[in-house]
Amino acid sequence: MLRDQEEKLHDESHQPKQPKLMSRRKMLTALGLAGVSLASTGLLGQLPMASANAQETNKRKVKELMEMELVVPMTIAQIRALVTAEADTLYYVKDAGQEGFFYYDPLDSTTPDNTGIVLQSAGGARFKRIFQGRVSVKWFGAKGDGVTDDREEIAAAVNSGYDVVFPQGTYVVGDTIELQHTVGMYGESRPIVKRVFDLYNSNPTFMAAASGISLTVDGMEFVGLKDTNPAYFIGYTFDTRRTLDPLFQYWYFYLPDCANIAVMNCTFRNIVGCAITAVNCKRGFYTNCNFEEIVSEGITSYESDTVYVEGCIFKNIGILPEEFLVVDSGWYSSPGVTLEQANKTVADAVSTPFMGSIAWHHFNGSGVVLSGRSIYVGGSDFLNCNRIGIVGEDATEPVGNAEMVITGNTVEHNHERLRGSNPPASIWVENARSAIVSHNRCVYKKRASNEHFIWGINLAQTGNGDLTHMECYGNQLIADEFNNRVMAGIMDLNSNHKRTVIRSNRISGNVNVGIFVAPYLDHCGDEIEIEGNHLNIFDRVEGAASGIYFNSSWSAVPKLYNHIRVTGNWIYNQHDCFEAPAQWNPFFAICYMNGHKNYDTRLVIRENELNGGSIFLGNEGMRELIVAGNTNVRLIARDLFRENGKQRGDHVEISNNTVNKILLGGAADSGDSGYRYTGKITDNVVLGAGDDVMSNRIVGSIELHSSKQMLVAGNKVYVDKTGNGIVIGTSYEGQEDLFVRDNTIICDKDDAVGIHIKAGENNKAISHIALIHNLLTAPQSASLSGTTGIKWLEASSYVSDPIVQGNLYSKLANEEVGRV
Repeated sequence: MLRDQEEKLHDESHQPKQPKLMSRRKMLTALGLAGVSLASTGLLGQLPMASANAQETNKRKVKELMEMELVVPMTIAQIRALVTAEADTLYYVKDAGQEGFFYYDPLDSTTPDNTGIVLQSAGGARFKRIFQGRVSVKWFGAKGDGVTDDREEIAAAVNSGYDVVFPQGTYVVGDTIELQHTVGMYGESRPIVKRVFDLYNSNPTFMAAASGISLTVDGMEFVGLKDTNPAYFIGYTFDTRRTLDPLFQYWYFYLPDCANIAVMNCTFRNIVGCAITAVNCKRGFYTNCNFEEIVSEGITSYESDTVYVEGCIFKNIGILPEEFLVVDSGWYSSPGVTLEQANKTVADAVSTPFMGSIAWHHFNGSGVVLSGRSIYVGGSDFLNCNRIGIVGEDATEPVGNAEMVITGNTVEHNHERLRGSNPPASIWVENARSAIVSHNRCVYKKRASNEHFIWGINLAQTGNGDLTHMECYGNQLIADEFNNRVMAGIMDLNSNHKRTVIRSNRISGNVNVGIFVAPYLDHCGDEIEIEGNHLNIFDRVEGAASGIYFNSSWSAVPKLYNHIRVTGNWIYNQHDCFEAPAQWNPFFAICYMNGHKNYDTRLVIRENELNGGSIFLGNEGMRELIVAGNTNVRLIARDLFRENGKQRGDHVEISNNTVNKILLGGAADSGDSGYRYTGKITDNVVLGAGDDVMSNRIVGSIELHSSKQMLVAGNKVYVDKTGNGIVIGTSYEGQEDLFVRDNTIICDKDDAVGIHIKAGENNKAISHIALIHNLLTAPQSASLSGTTGIKWLEASSYVSDPIVQGNLYSKLANEEVGRV
């Protein structure tokens, strides 16, 4: 008997051991109380759960369960080959990378096999994976080996109805993956998704194919391989089919009509076209992402409700390889671009990249282009964006409803091949109900190309919406090493701006205009305040034109803001205004040009430090002008010598300034010569020193034309270069009701004149003038000849009832000349 038992055991030990199936009832009994959890949670509980990011636990290991004969190990192929299935059987898939528990669901006969979480057998049975949380793309068969095209497997995973994890690896995608459902895509150990576009397949890599879905992407890297296939890239540049729009193609993510988009901690690099394009989405959230070597844009989001970008890096956006020659074909004039080189054709370019002279103008190349109702861009770096670093706009009709905040970003232009057009800029804000652009840093450094100027920060209203409030403050624009020029540090294209504040910005370097204000379309803003800005600029090309420049004729629109305040600014031109090449372009620290029909404007220029720059105000209409408390001013000039339009009897106050010269000149309107400006010139220190390009017109330290009811009082005037202290002229029009009193005029030049009354010049008269209690003197050490205290041109014929009373003279050769 004992021998028989030993032989039986010996025979059994040499037979192959067959998998022993255990019924669900027996398995639950063996597991005890844990069986209750298995039954109630879909075979969960004490079994080790399949998870894309499972952690080490103290639960039963698969090997132990197999040894306990609780689970049958099989491959996916073996499960699919089953003809029959037992309802109480549990299976463990052992394929590498796809391991996990499956159970047979006898109630399901329709769910398709997707490899990852549902398997269908030859007999039509559906086997369901037991798991918690997210699924892994490798469950669906993705290899991630950098060679195999994993498009179908990834598509199955992202459309499985669950969030998806991408384990470490490189996943090649050959064509579009359509997103049918809300999904999250999460990377483990920085997986890479690699897409190789070609000329004949510019489809997106990921595309939302249903409206209202939400997408989350976290911790992944997306690569486009634009530089690995020159023939393909030239195909993009020189579109032989003439069907591709160079602005909108080769999207990596194309996401129309989504409910929510969240992209975090991701990298996008080496991509032709745009990395992420979202259209008509409810919310977009992009944070801590890197965008590098992108041909078109980093992020574009059009007509979306809320767009949030923070902590991202955009580097080398829109910069094409050096060996290609590209020119614009025109804004939507025809798709694609054209090849221009002698004896070269498109076919030549496709087959043979060429070197040589580079001359392209490229419209693409913005870091972010955001259009939405609420926009935030903060704490991000934009390094070498060929066109614009940040574009925030509302392009949806009716425009002007967006709220924008752009703050704490760095925009740096330093690449040798920055050749953007239309034009390039750092920040462009357009069409908003309210906008804040604050504490951004824009840097322009020396580079090889100098084909284009660059705008700094552009505040624009190009639509017919109603922009109520805009603030631009605390920004820095640095162009100290830039070898071309920044056309305007801050440019305000106002339309319906109710209130705009440009405050406490610092602009330095090779800049043509520090702050440029101009209208756009036939609209007029209400109030602008330019306060406390620090402008230290020069222009190697033409000489800096202006620190703060208002020009209403820039776009053939004759209107500016109704209320303008320029206060507390520090403006300095690094180059002498009068040295070459700027000798014919004097530096106007503050310039208001061509204010046609701006009859309601009130302009206040107060307490600015101008460091030798001029205040030049040439226009045909302004209700009120106050220039007060400004220091170190070379010239204050209100030049009304214009045609077409009425002066409208402006009120002018020039007081408490330290200035070399003051000029109020010009002609009254030919249609109504009764219009004159009124006001006062009081308590200024007028140095009468320095030369400038207007010296052929300015003959007095204070020169006054075309006024009515004007007070000139309490000024301290020095006479040296000009030869005249106060000049009351009639070169253009006559004057009336002038009161010149309590001025101190110090002559320090031979043949100087303290007060020169030029009535009769150009046959124009002065009606009613009083010269009272003025002190006309010379320095104690001066030894002058031919110096006159008060000089008259033709008082007898062209002055009615002058009053000369209480004037004091010291060290002057003559007291009065020409007066009868």
